[in-house]
Amino acid sequence: MGRTLRFRKDGTFRVLQLADIQDGPVVSPDTIRLIDEAIAQADPDLVVLTGDQIRGYDPAFAEYYVNRQGDTPGTAQPVGSRIERWLTRGYGDVRTQWWRRVNVPDADGQDAHDRATQKVRATIDAFLEPIVRRGIPFAVTYGNHDFQCGLTLDEQDAIYRSYEGCMNPPTPVAAAPPNAEDSPSRETRGDDGSHAVPRRIDRSTMGTMGTWLAHAAVSRFSSLRRKVNQQVVHQWNRLTGQHEGDPLSYESGTFAVPIEASRGDGHAMAVVLVNSGDYEPGGGYGSPSQGAVAWLGSAMDALSHNRPGRLPAIAFQHIPAPEIYDCLKPVSRFTANGIRGYRKFSDRVFVVNRRLCRPGSTMSERPCCGETNTGEVQAMRQAGGYFALFAGHDHSNTFIGDIGNFELGYAPTAGFTSYGPKAADRALRLFVFHEHNPANYETKLLTYGDLVGHMPTRPMRVLFGETMVADLSSIGNWLRNAKVRAVLGAAATFFVSSRLLRWIGKRHG
Repeated sequence: MGRTLRFRKDGTFRVLQLADIQDGPVVSPDTIRLIDEAIAQADPDLVVLTGDQIRGYDPAFAEYYVNRQGDTPGTAQPVGSRIERWLTRGYGDVRTQWWRRVNVPDADGQDAHDRATQKVRATIDAFLEPIVRRGIPFAVTYGNHDFQCGLTLDEQDAIYRSYEGCMNPPTPVAAAPPNAEDSPSRETRGDDGSHAVPRRIDRSTMGTMGTWLAHAAVSRFSSLRRKVNQQVVHQWNRLTGQHEGDPLSYESGTFAVPIEASRGDGHAMAVVLVNSGDYEPGGGYGSPSQGAVAWLGSAMDALSHNRPGRLPAIAFQHIPAPEIYDCLKPVSRFTANGIRGYRKFSDRVFVVNRRLCRPGSTMSERPCCGETNTGEVQAMRQAGGYFALFAGHDHSNTFIGDIGNFELGYAPTAGFTSYGPKAADRALRLFVFHEHNPANYETKLLTYGDLVGHMPTRPMRVLFGETMVADLSSIGNWLRNAKVRAVLGAAATFFVSSRLLRWIGKRHG
């Protein structure tokens, strides 16, 4: 993170939010085309990737897949991923060449880890290419699917930092919690001090199958125990904030990027990224840790040092904060285009509150916010300076609402391998900030329909992702859709009319 970002001479700074690419090693060419065209159109000074870049449940990652943090790599993937693998295998799809390399016998996990790393890097290579080729700085945070490929966020962060233009700072050094056992020794660290995976067992030196199995079991157990202890240290770091180094960096995916004034005489604003977690143990989605929430205040203190007021800052993360529901209006369950809320909000149906939201705001799916409100939005308001928080995660939502001099908003998915809106509405979000008043910014969506226009490479896959019904509440939301109601109404009218005409014909025949 050696590059200094600065407002242009005309007093503007342009940021492009890229959300939910959510793909595997063979990234959809439509996604790459959309990213390429959006960058050409937007001419951004910074690209912010807000999580779920990696489709961790992609069949290509089956060998090293983890469903939840702490799982042993190689956990069985969801049924949908296994069906997808079965449907595509043998049809010449390039992806199958990756998928065939699963369940290879591997005593210590090193080979599987290396293959997972290779596939993650191939994925990142593909979607970063239009950004890196143009020399545009970029910053990355993480979502609830990135870790499922089996690589930790620290490992993924190191991959991103290997690309020119990455603004992510080195991962802060965590302080070990009290009584943490089996801390990796120098012998288990790489040359750069990072945790090394145990050396692969040389099977040629083993005399019997029993000896080999014993060595394999011991190696597997040691590798798993080491991974668990690393997770303990990482979680302790998240919860307590005990780390060393840059006050503008807290953990992988949680850091601040200051933007210099056009004349170079100090900071004019900041872009802050937050790791919003993944899943709650008891169900539902995660939230930023208490340590990360506390860091938001200390980061603002550091950013505002030696200046008269608080530095204006916008924050980006993956999972929206629970306050996203403050942008909505509860309505009758019979209201057209109403959407039933998620989990603790599921007792009500909502529509966008037009009084609070910007023109053009749309909600096409329920906001799946964090299960626990850790006080993030409140902490931002108390810290001062923060004026907005944007998320991804809910692929089809684009609304932006003002909840009292603080905006919450979305960027839709830019990917074409996962669910989302129709192809024409998949997009990146452009922000234009003004040096004299960054909080008074302009924003718009750069859509596939406007920039590319033609039919996507896999139209049936996009259509399925657009129309899929996930659960009973999704069926209700689908039936409340005004277009669906119009089609069903027309079909019902046609059916009744045809039956009536047939009856009249029989009466007079």
